[in-house]
Order: sequence, then C-alpha cells, then structure tokens
Amino acid sequence: MNFFETNESYILELAVPGFTPDQLDIEIEGRSLLIRAESQGESREGRRYWLRGLPRRRLARRFRLPARADAEAATAAVSNGLLTLTFPKVAGAGLKVQVAAA
Repeated sequence: MNFFETNESYILELAVPGFTPDQLDIEIEGRSLLIRAESQGESREGRRYWLRGLPRRRLARRFRLPARADAEAATAAVSNGLLTLTFPKVAGAGLKVQVAAA
C-alpha cells in the first residue's frame, strides 16, 4: 500500500490482486475510508495442498483521510491488480496564510 500527496491531490494505492472492480466496496464516512473486498474464489474440493501462498480471498482496510481531502470528488481505478484512489485537495482548507510585508 502507498499513500502519498502531490500538489493537487492525495493518492492511495492498494494491491488487490485477483479482485475485480465489482468485488470492491469503498465507503467514505466523514474522514474515514473503508475498503473491503471478498471473492468466492474457485472450488477447493478434492485438493491436498503442499503449499498455500496465494492471497486471502477477503480484505478489509480502514484509513483516515487528511482534512484537505475532497472525498466527494474522489475517483477510483483498478489496473493490473492495483486500486488507485485519488482525492483532490480542497483549496484553502486548513492552510495558514502568510502575508508579505509591503
């Protein structure tokens, strides 16, 4: 997982290998972001595993968004097993203004 900011936005990248976009549930309440996913996977009947290393078929992650993140204008995309959420920054929210001397 990566969470970083640029001059214009905050960006969250989360690995979601094996999940399709319709299996992802993204909820935002206030500054709380919850990402859940669940996959039925394939049938495991008749298998005798020698090694199991594939990711779980369920995930849940909770994040606290910065005060300047505009959750209502967020966008989401999934590409090559990577979920990317982009939150534009709200202009002026929480900024300290410095006034230059004349």
